[in-house]
Amino acid sequence: MIERLANIATLSLLLLTFALSTSSCTSQKSGCGSDNDCKGDRICTAGQCMDPSPAAAPKPKPVEPQAKTPTAPSPVAQPTPKKTTKTDGPPIPPPTPRAAPRLGANQPLVVITEFGDFECAFCRRSTAIIRHLIQAHGKTDGSLAYEWRNHPLTSHSHANTMAAAAAAAHQQGRFWQMHDQLFANAKTGQKPDLEAYAKQIKLDLRTWQSHREDARIVDAIAAERKVALALGAKGTPAFFINGRLLLGFQTKKALEKAIAEEVAKAEALLKDGTERAHVSTVLEVKNNAAFATALRSAPQPAKKSKD
Repeated sequence: MIERLANIATLSLLLLTFALSTSSCTSQKSGCGSDNDCKGDRICTAGQCMDPSPAAAPKPKPVEPQAKTPTAPSPVAQPTPKKTTKTDGPPIPPPTPRAAPRLGANQPLVVITEFGDFECAFCRRSTAIIRHLIQAHGKTDGSLAYEWRNHPLTSHSHANTMAAAAAAAHQQGRFWQMHDQLFANAKTGQKPDLEAYAKQIKLDLRTWQSHREDARIVDAIAAERKVALALGAKGTPAFFINGRLLLGFQTKKALEKAIAEEVAKAEALLKDGTERAHVSTVLEVKNNAAFATALRSAPQPAKKSKD
């Protein structure tokens, strides 16, 4: 009896184990009829619930190799042409010695010689006064003439180049036009636009450019400065009225006074028979022999013939 009861218990345990194995998904294989019989992501394969195998990575599509674009051959490097100096036009004649630029009477009794600097503010201020004096006394048959001499100061960085620009313009008969351009436009300490001034007064630029860099122009300016210093003109402006030095800026009244004094001396010489063409030179010799020797031919006083 006892053995029979044990057999029944063993059979019952086997039936219970089979029932449990068909109602849950494990990592082991189990029987199934469709995917619905499996839990989670498991699938029914050949009557068994199984974990899905990883999807095979799609094979990459074959890529057709692209045809290579033919490369153009590298250009052969060409040698850089050398810069050449323009030689258009005929050869430029060298600058020639010229008399100092002068305005006013043809046969003056008084000559004002200014040693000036185009970068000097006091020289600039003096131009209006000089212009007034020339208008009043410097007509063709008048008593006054005015001339310019260069005295570029070393304290002015552009004075020499400005003097050369004016001297080169003088070679073309346009000194006073350049003189006015420089004083009207150039500022002390600032680089002047010399080429613009040259174009404004219609210079032959090619000739002007050549002349202002010519050693003869540069040396002539240096020589005038040396004379100025030797005559006591330590600064600018320096006015010599028939050789008499008035150093520094002068008022219109001061210059008119000096002119009147020299006119009186000149009239005395005329009464004494000195030819008018020589009067101012004679007075320069009397007033300042060093000045006359440096700047004039200093002829002997000439008197009118009594015939």
